[in-house]
Amino acid sequence: AGRVFKTTDSAKYMNSPETPIYNKSKILYGLHECKNAILKKNFVIVVEGYLDFLQLYQSGIDNCVAVSGTAFTPLHAMQLKRFCNNVYIAYDGDDPGKAAAIRAGYVLLKADMTPHIINLPAGKDPDEWVKIEGKRPFLQALEKSIKLLHFHYMNYQGDISNTAGKSGFTNDVLSEIVQIKDPINREIHAQLLSDLIGISLESILQALNALIDKRQKRKEIYNSN
Repeated sequence: AGRVFKTTDSAKYMNSPETPIYNKSKILYGLHECKNAILKKNFVIVVEGYLDFLQLYQSGIDNCVAVSGTAFTPLHAMQLKRFCNNVYIAYDGDDPGKAAAIRAGYVLLKADMTPHIINLPAGKDPDEWVKIEGKRPFLQALEKSIKLLHFHYMNYQGDISNTAGKSGFTNDVLSEIVQIKDPINREIHAQLLSDLIGISLESILQALNALIDKRQKRKEIYNSN
């Protein structure tokens, strides 16, 4: 892969295709170098690009990895879970970066891991930010990182001040947390959603259980065929 410079193309990277030994959905760039630091510190920082990783690493932040030209996947989560449960996502500070961070956060949540999102300045990526301002602002943002549901709420595209917006956000979150296998973890996040959106836990659990029943019926129909 390579980084694109001096072009009007919105894509930052030129990525190679997958091969039988290069599975982008599984491989995390830098993991072989940083796994011991991740184990020692008990958390990992996930970034989007190779140069984001390299900039953090050469700045002394050695518990980080990068995805390799693909979205964050359950296979990536399985790789990281071997070393820690706490994951801090540091994607670009623009709207697509925030949306990708939220999607990655739910992948981690469904793997029973604990995702946080680092809020980068608008339009900045970790590479540019650390290169210009040094690592201190990045580490300060790491300390102020935001839990997934709160970050999703803050960056939801709909108008949460009205009933339709609240309903849309609630349904979006429920469609994700219904896939959490551990019932205790699932109920914890139902409680977080209830507190965040101002809807009773009883109503949230009722909607969640309806989704669980629907998924179970679909599974039974699929298995019967």
